[in-house]
Amino acid sequence: MDIENREMERMERKAEKTKKEIILGVPDGGFMMFPLEEGDSLGGWQQRAHEINAAEGWLHYTIACNRKSRMLTIYANER
Repeated sequence: MDIENREMERMERKAEKTKKEIILGVPDGGFMMFPLEEGDSLGGWQQRAHEINAAEGWLHYTIACNRKSRMLTIYANER
């Protein structure tokens, strides 16, 4: 399977999941990057990560965004 097909499948799966499900799907020590869509806010993603981190009791997930390219990155920190 080529890279473009894998990327399309990943984006289709992302469209079917909630922000919380997407964040929780990032493996520990890994990250996920995708373009921040129009109408979607960085703050919304950061709020979901904050809620998960508060429930888990540690800084597990970090959300960052390159504002110029509008690429959102979800980092899953390891303990």
